[in-house]
Amino acid sequence: LFVALKSNREGEKIIKQFNTIIKTYGYLSDVATDISVPCWRDDSETVKSLFIQLVINRNHHKNQPKKHSNNWRVKQVQRRLNLKGKITEIYSQFLAHLRWSFLSLGQCLIQKDIINQSQDIFELTYSEIIDIFREIKKNNKPEVKKKINQRQQEFKSNQALRNIPYVVYGNVATTPDNNQKLLTDSKSQLKGIGASFGQVEGYIKICRNFQQLGEITANTILVVPYADSGWGPLLASASGIIAEVGGALSHGAIIAREYGIPTVMDVHHATELLKDGQRVKIDGQQGIIEILED
Repeated sequence: LFVALKSNREGEKIIKQFNTIIKTYGYLSDVATDISVPCWRDDSETVKSLFIQLVINRNHHKNQPKKHSNNWRVKQVQRRLNLKGKITEIYSQFLAHLRWSFLSLGQCLIQKDIINQSQDIFELTYSEIIDIFREIKKNNKPEVKKKINQRQQEFKSNQALRNIPYVVYGNVATTPDNNQKLLTDSKSQLKGIGASFGQVEGYIKICRNFQQLGEITANTILVVPYADSGWGPLLASASGIIAEVGGALSHGAIIAREYGIPTVMDVHHATELLKDGQRVKIDGQQGIIEILED
């Protein structure tokens, strides 16, 4: 689509808008507190896919941003939320620059044939990285590739786990049972925290991360594990949102209210209990999800 857009003046304008977004907000990622996760600037293809969907669906999206109230209480709350947003912006920018600094160190280690790719540096602890550069200064070549490979394999195994303990005690966590059955009070209804008013019916799409994005249509109810500040474009495309964690003042809830999207937060194990393609109705005020059909 981007290639086609280049052939007309309106398309060139849209491409320019996208490039401006990446330049301005390229520090965002879907996990802001984890510097090992690529930022938008590092991997713009996923954000580009979201942007294309927004361009295609912008005239068909029924939800509109809510009008601001002149009530002084509302204004006071809004000022506090704006402050929270500014803090998040600065914090996210700081972490993005920290990420890019470590990637630069990774490039140095690639040149020394100590690691295979710059992203591998995030498999090492800070003290290990310091020790490596001390050894390099002594003209030694530390062997860490095997350690990195082992940690990558362990991370892949952990990614496959779905039933994660609510709290882990001690330094060594026991391996959760991935076959554990989840119990609910009702087979046709789930309860969470109502975070953005409104009712909507649609079809479930499980999205545990940006890489599982796929297509978001006008009747998509997104189910996500959480919603960080970098999830904004993804959430804005949905007709409804269900999140496993979070409350009324979480990033996802604030974004949902800005776009007028019905949202239910804090629905434990929602990505496991709900399935792609299920038709549901969500009530963003009562925090109720009704499963209409499997």
